[in-house]
Amino acid sequence: MARARNSRGTVLILALWALGMLSIFIIGIGAQLRQKIELVSRLESREELCWLARSGVEKGKFVFSQAHNLSGDEQPLPASWQRLRWLNNPRAFRQVRMGKGFFEVKYDCFDERRDGARTLYGFIDEERKINVNRADAVILARLIESVLRVDHEKAQSLARSVIDWRVYGDSEIEGFLSDEYYDNLEFPYPEKKADFENIAELHLLEGWTPEVCQRLEPYLTVYGNGQVNVNTASASVLFAVGFPGDFVDMVLSVRRGPDGMDWTGDDVLFETLPEMVTALMSFATLTQDDVQLVNDLSARGRLGTQSYYYRIDSYARMVPSGEKKKVSCVFFAPSRKTLYWRES
Repeated sequence: MARARNSRGTVLILALWALGMLSIFIIGIGAQLRQKIELVSRLESREELCWLARSGVEKGKFVFSQAHNLSGDEQPLPASWQRLRWLNNPRAFRQVRMGKGFFEVKYDCFDERRDGARTLYGFIDEERKINVNRADAVILARLIESVLRVDHEKAQSLARSVIDWRVYGDSEIEGFLSDEYYDNLEFPYPEKKADFENIAELHLLEGWTPEVCQRLEPYLTVYGNGQVNVNTASASVLFAVGFPGDFVDMVLSVRRGPDGMDWTGDDVLFETLPEMVTALMSFATLTQDDVQLVNDLSARGRLGTQSYYYRIDSYARMVPSGEKKKVSCVFFAPSRKTLYWRES
């Protein structure tokens, strides 16, 4: 009788042990399945986030194409269309909801003569900036002085770094021994001696610290023929191309209209440079020197009133997880050809 009870006890212990091991095994499998489910869910969420960010770019291109279809013309649209359709259009580009999240096409418009930056919803006009492949040292130094508020010597040094990086051979700036700087770095690299392909190359230049790059990049581009669009250029850019400060203030005051803000319904936009001169004359007194300056800058290829290159920065966010993604695209307006694409 005692032996039977001991046998049953042994069987019970073995059964409990087997049940425990099975429970541990099931818990382990459950944990692995849960991890895999979470991983799959996270991958699906990231994929959705990716397509959400890309949707912002596609929405931007659609708005642009729609404007061209309405105009019935494949050439760059009049300046007024640029303002109304894509440079600042919160209704079209602010918090556009799709699926489990939303996207925004936006950018910070820096105004160095006011405090901080203003967020606008739309495209970035790349030709409101200074082209680092076309600008000479004088233009670059004037821009650097205006934005960084540094002395002329410091501005010239930073400008020379740009010129020396892109210029090859006998055209290099005499007496500027930048090769020695790059050769003595911990991880040396040669100067490029060719045009900038991406504005991020500025981080490689002597003197161009992360802070300097962060402050100057919004004013610089690698796209376009070097002409600056007077309808969209900032005060510092207009100053850099050669306008004196009081003339810059006049242009911005007339361009912005009564509310004093760019890209709103009361703006005065110039279809041609002669039209700009005429508009300025109706608001202020222009001297013959002022008119001659506009003509000279136009003849030297520094000024224009149209833009061909635009950047779209699309920011996507999932709700409620808060996951974020950014997609950037630069395209050539007449052909809608994509020239640059980056996902981050």
